[in-house]
Amino acid sequence: MASDEFAGGRLAAAHLAKLGHRDVLCVSAPGASAAAREAGCVAELRERGLSVRVVRAAQTSGAAAGAAVAELLEEPEARRPTAVFAVNDPMALGVMGVAARLGLSVPRDLSVLGYDDSPLAEYELISLTSISGDPRELGEAAGSELLAVLGGGHAPAETLLQPRLVQRGSTAPR
Repeated sequence: MASDEFAGGRLAAAHLAKLGHRDVLCVSAPGASAAAREAGCVAELRERGLSVRVVRAAQTSGAAAGAAVAELLEEPEARRPTAVFAVNDPMALGVMGVAARLGLSVPRDLSVLGYDDSPLAEYELISLTSISGDPRELGEAAGSELLAVLGGGHAPAETLLQPRLVQRGSTAPR
């Protein structure tokens, strides 16, 4: 039982494309989940014929993400991405922090989208649009599978749960 990370990356990219963003920056990091989310984002944007750049932070932290994107966000407006998809919420918050220090307004100057729909994302001050792998549904499904196995049954084939978009205030039309 797992969340479909690739589909989540595609969902994030599709959301930004629907808002009219044509130059998206994907901020990725080490790890299988990050790689799948990045791959989904890149695939979706390329299929739509849109520009996507990828930067990989050394770690999955906000500070690492901020350091990875700082130079790109300092670019003149004509060359700066209009949207950022970060492969987790702490990284998205790091991007938002760098944007604020550079005088960029989220979402007016830069839309930012994260992943995991962490508890911090829902705070009004942050209001981070995020992809949710729905941990409650994941836990319930895993529990049901465990009970089936303990009851003498067989574990079903791996099921991928579909992530969902939780739209808040950090993304806007271009």
